Amino acid sequence: MKLCYLYVNTTQLIIFVKVCFQVSTCQNWSFTFPRSIQAFKDACVEIPCTFTRPQLYDKPFNIIWYLYHPVDYLQIYNSGNPSRVLSKYKGRTSLVGNTTISCTLRINNVENDKLYYPGISTRINSWDLNEKQSVEVKVTELIDKPLLTVPSILTEEVPVTIVCSVQHTCASSPPSFIWNKNGSIDEHHEDLKDGNWRAVSQILYNPILQDNKTQLLCTVTFQNGKQSHEGCTLNILTASKRHIYIIISVVSGMICLLLLLGIYIYLRKRKSHSVPSNKIIGIKDMKTIDSTYAELQKHDNSNEYEELKVKINIYQDMKTTHSEANHGIKNIPKRCENIDKNYI
Repeated sequence: MKLCYLYVNTTQLIIFVKVCFQVSTCQNWSFTFPRSIQAFKDACVEIPCTFTRPQLYDKPFNIIWYLYHPVDYLQIYNSGNPSRVLSKYKGRTSLVGNTTISCTLRINNVENDKLYYPGISTRINSWDLNEKQSVEVKVTELIDKPLLTVPSILTEEVPVTIVCSVQHTCASSPPSFIWNKNGSIDEHHEDLKDGNWRAVSQILYNPILQDNKTQLLCTVTFQNGKQSHEGCTLNILTASKRHIYIIISVVSGMICLLLLLGIYIYLRKRKSHSVPSNKIIGIKDMKTIDSTYAELQKHDNSNEYEELKVKINIYQDMKTTHSEANHGIKNIPKRCENIDKNYI
């Protein structure tokens, strides 16, 4: 800060220095959060958020989240003064995260698409400091179906791991899983960044013949109570049948390979016996046209015979032109010879 010499009274100087200090500290506040996030209607959503503040800023402050309004600053959360929050958001919003720089907001019973932004006051917030930065919460009524990963062929008494997963945006209240088969279950959550998460449930399933051709179901229940499920029909073989299945698969593959090889050899032989269609027919070749035609008839290559006829016609035209040229040369008046002799 530059040293200013002002001839003002003490009160005016204190106000001037205070304002300058506040303006300089505003520039050191920043808020980081995604620009959009999806939420299921009537469910919860968590908007990840962190902030930085000036090192010399040691005053107490409240984390506030605002609902976008073109004129007013409508609060949907206030960590220090909940009475300032809009009535329709009271009891529905809270901060999550245990770090001192976290401003992650949770909203329960999400209703409509809205724009929100964080801050600590009407002057220090992401909208005014960071070029109108806000997050759009996009609400959908469609519940995602879980993704089920299971081997196509199972063997009796050979345990396999089957995976069921689904994405969501409420980390502190993830969806729950229910399997319709017995097995050891393990669940975990994967951070996909920007508020998106994947809930994963794994079951260690031991196939039995009684389950053959039955449905395996994975049912997911979200925080709003809505459910979604995915299933598949189990195909379970005994150990002996699996060996037979593998043998049949190998033999079928070999037969297909041999058929392809036979077709390839047949085509190569047929190509080697055919007369090239791009062969140029010259004067000497005309002597063997009869034998060539006979060869084409022998192999029933009618298409190549048609091409040969075209080339024969071209040759005949060339021959006619050549004969006419020779006839013209022979008819040159003999007086040309006399002129040449006199000239010599």
